[in-house]
Amino acid sequence: MALKPGNNLITLTYKNEKTLEYIFYKLHLEITEPDVQGEYKLATIVRDTVTKMITIENPLKKDVVFVADDIKFELDNCNL
Repeated sequence: MALKPGNNLITLTYKNEKTLEYIFYKLHLEITEPDVQGEYKLATIVRDTVTKMITIENPLKKDVVFVADDIKFELDNCNL
């Protein structure tokens, strides 16, 4: 997720702390404005409250699990 659109050059490094092996990737990311998914309009009078239940669903329709033993990664030059 990025806070603003733009171009970013990122170095992604994976390191194995036990064997000291590593691999790195140079990534160029072009981040664009997100599409509007919906809009909720709320109105109330002064010093009164208003509430709205908003449900956010996982768009992948399945759980996502990331498991890595003895692997660490670092991001350098990241302006996200």
